[in-house]
Amino acid sequence: MTGFMLLLSAGTAAIPIAVCYLGRWILDRTRTEPPWIFPLLIVLGGLGGCFFALVLAPLMEPWLLLDQAANDAVDWTTIIQAAAEELGKGLVLCPLLMTRYFRSPIDGALYGLAAGSGFAVVENVMSFVNALHIEGSLIWVETVLTRLGPSIVIHGGCTAVVGLYLGASHWFSNRWLTPGLFVIGWIIATAAHSTWNVLLETTNMTGQSGYTDLAYLFLFCFLVTGLTLLVLAVRLEASLLKRELLVDVQDGHISEEELHILTDPIARRSRKWLPRDASRTQFVRRARHLAYARRRNRHLKGDAADSIEMQRSKLLAAKDQLDADDP
Repeated sequence: MTGFMLLLSAGTAAIPIAVCYLGRWILDRTRTEPPWIFPLLIVLGGLGGCFFALVLAPLMEPWLLLDQAANDAVDWTTIIQAAAEELGKGLVLCPLLMTRYFRSPIDGALYGLAAGSGFAVVENVMSFVNALHIEGSLIWVETVLTRLGPSIVIHGGCTAVVGLYLGASHWFSNRWLTPGLFVIGWIIATAAHSTWNVLLETTNMTGQSGYTDLAYLFLFCFLVTGLTLLVLAVRLEASLLKRELLVDVQDGHISEEELHILTDPIARRSRKWLPRDASRTQFVRRARHLAYARRRNRHLKGDAADSIEMQRSKLLAAKDQLDADDP
C-alpha cells in the first residue's frame, strides 16, 4: 500500500507537467518547436529553482534579512526564498533566447510555464511524500487538494511572467531591452509569489482564516490576469502573422481561408483543418517560419534576406505537397 501511495504521490505531483503540455497543444506550438524543449526546461527549472532556493537564499539572508525582532509583521525569509526560486527558474529561459525557437511572448510564457512546473513537481513530491509518512493518508489528501492547484498557478504562472517579458524583448529584436525586461518580470514574479507565501504564513502565525481567503482571492486574480495577457499575446502574434503573410495571399500561395487558419490556433482544431497528416503540419510550420524570418529581416535591416528566401521555397514545396495530398 505504501508503494502504491508513493507512486500515486509522484503521479499526482506531475500534473503540472500535463497542464504545460495541454497549453502547448491548445496553442498549437507542437508544429513550430522541437520536442526536446519542454522536457529540458522542466528538468532545468526544477534543478535551477532547487539550487537557488537551497544555496543562494541562505547566502542572501545575512545580507538582506532585517532584524526580525523589530519586524515581526513581515517574514523576510519567505520573501527571500520566493525571490531566489523565481531567479533560479527564470534564468534557465535565457539560453533559449539565442535559438530560433524563442520568437514571441507566447513562446516565453509557455517556456516559463514549463520551467516553473518543473520546480512545482519537485516541491509537490516532497510535500506529498512528507505528508504521507508523517501525517497519514487523510492529511495526504488534504495536502494534495490544497497544494496542487496553487503550485501550478504560482510556480508555473510566475515563471511564465518572466518568460512573457523575455518574449517581449525578443519580439522587438532589441537585445538592450532584454536585461531590463528580465528584471521587471522577475520583480513581478517575486512580488506575486511572495504575496501568496506571506498570506499563508500569516494564517499559520495568527490562526485567522481570513488571510487564507485573501490568498485564494489573490490566486484567482493572478490567474485571470495571466490568462488575459496570454489572450492578448495570441492576438498580437496573429496580427503579426497576417501582416507578414499577406504578400503570399496576394501572390496566390496562400488562400484567405488558409491565412485565417494559420493565425488562429482554435481554427486549426476545427473539423475544417484537423491536423491528421504530415503535409498540413509541415505547411503550418513553414508559413510561420517564413513570417518570423520576414520580421527578423526587417529588424536586422536586410541581414536575414537569405533566410526569407529559404523559408519561402520551403513554404512553396509544402503547399505543393499539401495540394497533392488534400486536393
